[in-house]
Amino acid sequence: MASIDDLIGKLDDAKVDSTNMGEHPHFSKFKNASQAAERQAQRRREFMDRQREARQDQFMRYRRLIEAKDDEVDDDAEMASEGSNAIEQPLDLTTTSARTRDIGKKNLKYADQLMLSEWLIDIPDYEQLSADWYMLPTPKGKHVLVVASRGITSTYDKRGKMMNQFESELPGGCRKNKGKRGNFTILDCILVQGHKYYCLDIISWGGNMMTDNPFDFRRFMLNSKLEDTPELQTPNRHMRKQFIPLPMCKCEKKQMEEMMKTDFLFELDGLLFYHQSVFYESGQNPLVGWLKPWMMPELLDIQVPQRYNKDNPANQTSREFINAFNLAHNHRSLSQKKQYEENESIVDMVEVQKEDNEE
Repeated sequence: MASIDDLIGKLDDAKVDSTNMGEHPHFSKFKNASQAAERQAQRRREFMDRQREARQDQFMRYRRLIEAKDDEVDDDAEMASEGSNAIEQPLDLTTTSARTRDIGKKNLKYADQLMLSEWLIDIPDYEQLSADWYMLPTPKGKHVLVVASRGITSTYDKRGKMMNQFESELPGGCRKNKGKRGNFTILDCILVQGHKYYCLDIISWGGNMMTDNPFDFRRFMLNSKLEDTPELQTPNRHMRKQFIPLPMCKCEKKQMEEMMKTDFLFELDGLLFYHQSVFYESGQNPLVGWLKPWMMPELLDIQVPQRYNKDNPANQTSREFINAFNLAHNHRSLSQKKQYEENESIVDMVEVQKEDNEE
């Protein structure tokens, strides 16, 4: 068995990278910048390899979500028929009682299903960034999972709490287009003002699962489906919710600067950066990055309109802001979580060694 000194030495080595992510090359005053950036790049490569192996697991994960939703709707139908003399009357999930019964309740089946970003600090070199990554401006709002199945559309937050139920023109989302049991749609959206759903990503459309397709293909399919269903973007007195595609550009300097000059129809919260090959996988993902608009000049050398500087009233650097944010929200990146687990494992080994020596 290794000596206590060896184990403690490993523990000291494991504590080197205590920041949220590896250091960005712009922060040259930090002596481990290049090593940390390489660790982040290596972690991205490992994640891409792992996602290929896990694609079937992700496919089944979201299939089970729909099976759960179908069972819930079947239970509603059974309860409605048992409590009514008119047994042959169709179930109307648009009634107030049926629609609001579970709103505000948490359902763990729908918790932790969204794909989440990391702070984009360890940025790929420009050639790789411009070739492999896309940027999406993202509105201020609520990150939600939208599930349309068996004639009703449900919205869940990332913790699985149901926020709303309504009819929509999404496949499976209203009585007229609910179709057969396998006709369902799942979208990743930002909810704004209670009725505008800005679409980030597509998980399934009309029963066709898309989790194991690369991001650029999923976005093509999402935009195509929304274009083919214009009524989704035009509310009426029966369908009051809107499903709106978000603009997107390649991470090329000119395209990003032009995008940042846009007068968006929403209040800009930040920028999401997707690697073109990332599959849709629940949880925090190193292939999906996040920056605030005012961070763009410092980290990407992308100029932005002066109005975005108001979001940094303390005039912090990106690193200072991110560290303060992570501390305030008790947030760890995947790399930090992995490092923490390794540290805990080494501590356990040291304790075992001490106990053996005492005996």
